[in-house]
This record gives sequence, C-alpha cells and structure tokens, in this order.
Amino acid sequence: MKKSLLLFTFFIALCSSINAQTSSSSKSGCRVSSHGGYVFSFGQFERNSNLLKNPVRFTVVINFGLDAQWQSEHVGLSVGLETRNLGTITEDTLNKYDNVRVKSRVYTLGVPVSVMFGNMKNKTYFFVGGEYEYTFDYKEKVFVDGDKQYKSKGDYTYNVNRWLASAHAGVQIKSGTYLKFQYYLTPFFHDKYQFTYTKGTTQVYAPFNKSQLYFIELGHRAYLDKQAPSAPNSQQTRNNLRRQMAAM
Repeated sequence: MKKSLLLFTFFIALCSSINAQTSSSSKSGCRVSSHGGYVFSFGQFERNSNLLKNPVRFTVVINFGLDAQWQSEHVGLSVGLETRNLGTITEDTLNKYDNVRVKSRVYTLGVPVSVMFGNMKNKTYFFVGGEYEYTFDYKEKVFVDGDKQYKSKGDYTYNVNRWLASAHAGVQIKSGTYLKFQYYLTPFFHDKYQFTYTKGTTQVYAPFNKSQLYFIELGHRAYLDKQAPSAPNSQQTRNNLRRQMAAM
C-alpha cells in the first residue's frame, strides 16, 4: 500500500508539471489527460477442469493514469502510464465439505497504447489498443465457510504472473466519460499456483487449469491542456474595422 501511495503522489506531481507546459503543445495536435474510474473485474477460472464461481470484484482505489494523445481531426494515437488495483474472487468446494473463498489482488503499473477514431476536437471517439503491465504487492485472503483463515502478502513464488498482456476497446463521449472493456491475454495466476487453505497445514491443492481475467471500467478523462482560442482570420479583422469606421 505504501508503494501505491508513493506512486499516486508521483502521478499527481507529474500532472502538475505537465499542465504547466502543455499550452503550446495543444496547438500542435498533442493533448495530455489524466483518467480514473470504477473497475468491475471477473473472469473464467478452472481447477481440475471444474469451472469455479467468480463473483464480480469492484474497485476504485487506486485506478489512475496519464495519457499523451496525438490527434488529427478524426484519428488519434494515445500512449500512457497507469496504475490499477487488479484482482479476483474465486469460490470452490474442497474436501467435499469446505466452502473456500479466496480473494487475490495485485497492483499493476502499465503502459497502454490506443488508436482512436472519431471527433477528436469534441473528445468523442472509439478506441482500441493493448497494454503491458508489471504486477507488484500481491495479497491473498482465504475464507473457509465464511471465516477468515489467513492472509499472505508479497509472496510471488508461483502465485500470479509478473507480467500481464491485455487488449482493450471502448468509447468516450464529449464530457470525458468513457466505458472500456479489457481482456487479459496472459493468465492471471502462475501455472504452478498452489495454496493451503489453513495456515500451517501440509496439504496443498491443485493449480488452476485456466485463470483468464477481464474487466469493465467506467471512468472519466480530464484534459490538462488549455485549448487556446482560435485567432480570427485577417479577412474578418478587415471587415470589422470597415464596419467600425463606417459607424463613426
């Protein structure tokens, strides 16, 4: 959590620095924005070829990012840096009697790249792209029949994969509100993932056959550059001067 707060502070400082320097870049078709949103994650998880229950996981903190966008009138390219609270909840029955609920999460630091199509001036467009993320600060909580058995944190030995690749698509409207769907091409859990659901026991359970994660994000994008007002053309200036002189 301390690492995430430091990262969040770094992003805020970077936003302030970029905001002070982007007034000239907006004239050349480059814009800078920050974004954040509500993430609803779910997926497909199988153990011993049995599909597990996977309730939707909802997160707000910390899902935050910065983007630089190069735009023409109808097409644009976006490259960013973002951090995300990513995870899943799985439910399984072990030993035929025990109902086990496992909450797993990591923080990620990723570089998203998107191509945009639409009305760039009005901030209304569709976008598609991909992202590559580094995972850190892993945490796992295990509940048996509703009672928490144990919590582990920071252990990456055969738990989640360190690097995750994904593809995404979405739409943004003029207000800056966007809706995005993201699908992870890399399995969330390592293929040797195992766990003991009571602390200290020597019995371990099989890894996942499948651990494919995806999410829907509802968020808002705020543009940090201040668009300069367009200068009147020379013909309009001459016409205004003639009207003013005629009125004297």
